[in-house]
Amino acid sequence: MKKIMLYFFALVVSGVLMAQGSKSKVVPKSFIALHPGLSVPTAEFNRKDANDEKAGYAQPGFTINLDYGYDLSRNVGLSVMAFYGRHNLDKTDLFNLLPGVNVDHWQYFGIMAGPRFYHSLSDKAVGGFRMMVGVNRVNSPEFTYEGTPILAADWAWSAVYMGGVDARFTIADNFFIFTSADYRWTEPEFKLKYPDGGGSNRAHQNVSVFNLTGGVGMRF
Repeated sequence: MKKIMLYFFALVVSGVLMAQGSKSKVVPKSFIALHPGLSVPTAEFNRKDANDEKAGYAQPGFTINLDYGYDLSRNVGLSVMAFYGRHNLDKTDLFNLLPGVNVDHWQYFGIMAGPRFYHSLSDKAVGGFRMMVGVNRVNSPEFTYEGTPILAADWAWSAVYMGGVDARFTIADNFFIFTSADYRWTEPEFKLKYPDGGGSNRAHQNVSVFNLTGGVGMRF
């Protein structure tokens, strides 16, 4: 009986060790993260100048990003990101220029992909940078005068580019906190339509933003 018990114990121990060994070999290669945050307009998009036709009058707004990443190796991976952003306009300056005029907002959504390069900062932290390119659809604001439309909003597709850094901090098995800082730029061409047969005009708008975001993610 003693020999049988020792044999059974040896089988159990060896089984546990084999299970632990097999688990240690299963390293998740994919992750997904949702990280909303602040979006700050820069350059012409933030400019407030009545003499500059490309001045965007955009105020700080928000962005919502959904990231998917796949590890190709220890330090290199691929990323795909879907995003949405929105910015109100500085109505105070516009009211001073054109009393009685009202305007709604800029907004956009899109998808990008590109390489990700990262390095382990500690046992629970990973940092890196990424470069991405994709397409987005941007909505120009609608202008009204005392409730009457004077310039219709328009939607336009354009290429979008992004570069940034991010970090992941593990908080539990396969769960982490995700933080990111990035710069995103696009330049859509809008068809500006005037009401009552007033014709139309085409105009480019530089839409550049600096984003600071944070959220949670999961490896799988």
